[in-house]
Amino acid sequence: MILAIDVHYLDSTAKVAGVLFDIWDTNAPTQEVTCQVDHIEPYKSGRFFKREWPCILALLEKHRFEVDCIVVDGYVFLGNQVRIDTICN
Repeated sequence: MILAIDVHYLDSTAKVAGVLFDIWDTNAPTQEVTCQVDHIEPYKSGRFFKREWPCILALLEKHRFEVDCIVVDGYVFLGNQVRIDTICN
């Protein structure tokens, strides 16, 4: 199972969202998951483990699923057309 995840920060809280899918080239997620995390550390460059990692762990602990791979802040295409100029520019 693959988990693509991102975190939205608002003051000292965060909303964590993820989609689970079985194979890389699927068109639809297997499951969508979210959670809220309170008391987030302030942003400091290079300190992923202080701010984003606790949010990822909270999502994993809340939903209790096993994953083989976690994609953090991955780039996605929404819709049917892939725009090469978006990738290359």
